Amino acid sequence: MSQPVLVVGAGPVGLTLALALRQQDIAVRVVERMEKPTELSKALVIWPRTLELFDLQGCVEPFLKAGIQGHGARIQAGQNLLAAVSFSKVQSAFPYALMIPQNRTEAVLTQLLAERGVTVERQVELSRFTASDDGVTAELSRADGSKETYQYSSARPRVRNTHGQIQSPWPH
Repeated sequence: MSQPVLVVGAGPVGLTLALALRQQDIAVRVVERMEKPTELSKALVIWPRTLELFDLQGCVEPFLKAGIQGHGARIQAGQNLLAAVSFSKVQSAFPYALMIPQNRTEAVLTQLLAERGVTVERQVELSRFTASDDGVTAELSRADGSKETYQYSSARPRVRNTHGQIQSPWPH
């Protein structure tokens, strides 16, 4: 492969994909349309199986240090207990939910990637891509208006058209 694998999006999924590729000595390029990392959180938990995968990659410790172990949850309506769940019986080296906000997860992943020579390129957007029998061609747009064409993308198979509608090159 003449170019690194293109990962579009620097959220937890994109960063985890990039890290997994780097762990296999595969060159990777991460682009993100946002100017800076989010300060908000859409995800609050890393589950045991994901922790196991990070452990296999030798990088679970920074997550464990950044998060708090959640061993169970209770749902109540006033004084009435509606449901309770315990994670302690999960058969895993990590029998708990690791409570860690998305922005902290992204910061840990970004640092792990930086240690492996990968920097997130910000204000670079996937503006268009096409799929064919020969692969995928992606068009990247920068905030300064410049454009770049890229081959062999690993991206979510959808893109917003000029009217803001989601398009997919593959049938549903």
